[in-house]
Amino acid sequence: MTKFVRASLTLPQELLDELDNLIELEGYVSRSEAVRDAVHDFIAEHKWRSDLKGKQLGVAVIVYDHEIKGIGDKITDIQHHSKAVVGSVQHWHLDERNCMETIMISGQAEVIKDLLNRIESLRGVKHVKLVTFKK
Repeated sequence: MTKFVRASLTLPQELLDELDNLIELEGYVSRSEAVRDAVHDFIAEHKWRSDLKGKQLGVAVIVYDHEIKGIGDKITDIQHHSKAVVGSVQHWHLDERNCMETIMISGQAEVIKDLLNRIESLRGVKHVKLVTFKK
């Protein structure tokens, strides 16, 4: 039998409101059940990414808050540092605060993972998703 441990977390009110709306829409029994699903997905995504090896081809999708001072420049600097794998970048203004970039990627998995880990760690980056196939 699985032993459950109580853990608390702090979220911005708007994120909690979105979670509550999704819980109701999807029919979750509780916040805990929804957060467990989200944590499972988070872990699976990172395990999949960490297991990438060899030459890869794909796209990374990044959503970030462009109101965070200097974030656009930092993301661009990281991309330039990883120019060996960055083929093309498309930038889209989603709304007043948020931007999305798609990065066409081709190269060694270790360089791709480093690129994404560096971007993902920036304050203001809301989402990073990688889709690849082995070249």
